[in-house]
Amino acid sequence: MVRSFLIFAGALALAAPLVQAQAVTVCVFQVPKGYKVPDGSDAQDLATALSALKLPKGVAISAIPINGVAPDQENAEAQKRSCAYVAEIWRIDLPPDSPLYAGTLQPGSNTDQFSRQTVNQMESKSNTQLNYSLRKTDSDKKITHGASDDNKPSSMAKLMVKKIAKEQ
Repeated sequence: MVRSFLIFAGALALAAPLVQAQAVTVCVFQVPKGYKVPDGSDAQDLATALSALKLPKGVAISAIPINGVAPDQENAEAQKRSCAYVAEIWRIDLPPDSPLYAGTLQPGSNTDQFSRQTVNQMESKSNTQLNYSLRKTDSDKKITHGASDDNKPSSMAKLMVKKIAKEQ
């Protein structure tokens, strides 16, 4: 009897770190607003980048890309997939009079009035801007939101992981 209790206690002790270090699941939604990305490639890229990272204590992140879900159905879909967090990603069209619109920076322009980052964006070939937000499932309060400096979904992943770590 004592022997079986000790074996059971030893098995629990070995399994405890596995239970404690479960992955944090993030549902990444390609939001259907602004510039339409019908294939959900931005959500896929962000999910891939998030899944490659870990939280500071070594907890893995499991990111699930989701495309074609209406914004009012996101929470239901996230709950169905057991996601703790909801990330949204979308592109917006930049108007031609925007300083970030491609081609507005003419050769010989005075770039001293702009930051280097803005000049780099002005020189970009894209007339869209990548936006993102992160929140807990069933909450409207955003943990973080903003726009990508380089229009690459992977550049947002590290920032999102830092914000998730603060929430843990």
